[in-house]
Amino acid sequence: MTLTAENVSFAYKHGDPVLRDLNFTVESGEVTAILGPNGSGKTTLVKCLMGFLRWTSGRSLLDGQDVRGIPEREFLSRVSYVPQAKGQMLSLTAEDMILLGVTGRIGIFSTPSEEDREDVRKLAGSLGIAELLGKRCTEMSGGEVQMVLIARALASKPQLLVLDEPESNLDFRNQLIVLETLTRLAEEGMAVIFNTHYPAHALTRAKNALLLDKSGRGIAGPVGKVVTEENIRKTFGVEAAIREFEGGVRGILPLRLTGE
Repeated sequence: MTLTAENVSFAYKHGDPVLRDLNFTVESGEVTAILGPNGSGKTTLVKCLMGFLRWTSGRSLLDGQDVRGIPEREFLSRVSYVPQAKGQMLSLTAEDMILLGVTGRIGIFSTPSEEDREDVRKLAGSLGIAELLGKRCTEMSGGEVQMVLIARALASKPQLLVLDEPESNLDFRNQLIVLETLTRLAEEGMAVIFNTHYPAHALTRAKNALLLDKSGRGIAGPVGKVVTEENIRKTFGVEAAIREFEGGVRGILPLRLTGE
């Protein structure tokens, strides 16, 4: 599966452009990170990719076909979205929440079969959340809810998974669980897009990156060429040092504000 954004721009009605002339491609088996400071349009970009907002100009192609020409149900059977785990949650058990992803695939008026429920149990087990199946989402931590939302998206068996800041507001352990899950899904052949505030997460988990600045412009390409000390300084106004740690893991150390 290939998702391509060609010369895409977006502006709210009577507003200045939020995103300007962006071009990037996402392939199966790859993780692509969208990163940038607050107000750079990361969530708006994700909403445009999902069709919740319409590009002002340019187009998105899924395997060469303009997304606007793909029936909504077909598109949503191939592409799943994971929103940020915040705000009011439905008072459903984790099992029922994940089953909502199944109904998105089989039809909203269809009843999930026992086979579908078994698939949900296997999926929860593979994500390490089997013990949450009987727990209500309103009683869960933010990290637990985030993993349930990821499971719900995966229950539709998508080719592309799009996540909006999946690791935000989580502790170190839950951040690592989410990031390792994204890595594993890509290794299994899925295409993954996630947006993030954290350059280190992009550098350590993504093959490609799109770095947005507050003007709505972006730099796209291999993560090692996009997430650089110079680009971090220009985009975030932070002097940073990129270093390689034990085991070949790269990390980013913020040093000081630049005053820019």
